[in-house]
Amino acid sequence: MGSLRLQNIPTKAVSDGGRWSLHQDLDRDPGGDFVESVKRFGIIRPVLVQEGNDGYEVVCGIKRLRAAREILDQPAIDCLVINNGPEISDLLRLIIEDQKLSSPLSPIEKARCCLLCRQLLDAKSCHRLLSSALAGNQGNPDRLIPLLGLEQPIRSDIHRGAISEQTARELLSLKAPDRLVLHRLFRKLSPNHNKQRRIIEMSHIIAAQKEFSFVELFSTSYPEYIDDRPADNPPQMIHNLLQDLGRRSAPMSTEAEKRFSERIAALDLPPYCSVSHSKGFEQDNVTLNVHFSTFEAFDLKWQEIKRYFSDDKA
Repeated sequence: MGSLRLQNIPTKAVSDGGRWSLHQDLDRDPGGDFVESVKRFGIIRPVLVQEGNDGYEVVCGIKRLRAAREILDQPAIDCLVINNGPEISDLLRLIIEDQKLSSPLSPIEKARCCLLCRQLLDAKSCHRLLSSALAGNQGNPDRLIPLLGLEQPIRSDIHRGAISEQTARELLSLKAPDRLVLHRLFRKLSPNHNKQRRIIEMSHIIAAQKEFSFVELFSTSYPEYIDDRPADNPPQMIHNLLQDLGRRSAPMSTEAEKRFSERIAALDLPPYCSVSHSKGFEQDNVTLNVHFSTFEAFDLKWQEIKRYFSDDKA
């Protein structure tokens, strides 16, 4: 790959078409933290550009270039110019490494990188670059590229970590109106990733039972969770929602759990004993759990328990 040279270039001479950008799938709002940092410290890292016949093209740093133009009103900006037309694989690796200087790549950045590799490289070169630059399975195009088909607000929240990659893949299985209504709920109440997935799972069950969509479920049963009014107590609202979804998604299991708890309470077990049932009451068997303070105490009692079971079989 050719060398890099530092050069101060007029901002008007730099094109920001975004052909190489890993962020073209995200909103263009730079964010308050970035704006405040630029106002306080300026542009710390040079923009990475490639020289062409009509000037320069941004390879990495569109947001930095726009900040120089729109926030700082700079007539020129420091750029690292890529010399001697690098191989595409080297250029893509340089893009990845530049982005890693800011933060680890988000699932959306990885997805865009995978798509660029797949479009511009042969299969062997693509696999080699992604395996080394994105740590093996983390750069699987078949797993990541579909995320780019999600709606832009959802992609932006995946990028900033508000929605996990695993949750995003579950959203992909839904119709667009259903995943957008869930996204409104997630935006309003900010449930963690585990709670997001539980909401999706239980909503699936209820919607299938009632033969209606997620949009119908939330607009009729939980309109306050998806409207535009600020939430007074998001953690409490999420707690209440999960409880109600759990009750509605598994009414038979809920009733069985209640009856089981009542029967166990009637046994008046000592505090060192507990009884558990099979998962989801799939079987009738129960398990008695007995806690011993030491292994020696267990060993003494075990001889008595073993004799009991021997006599019972006889």
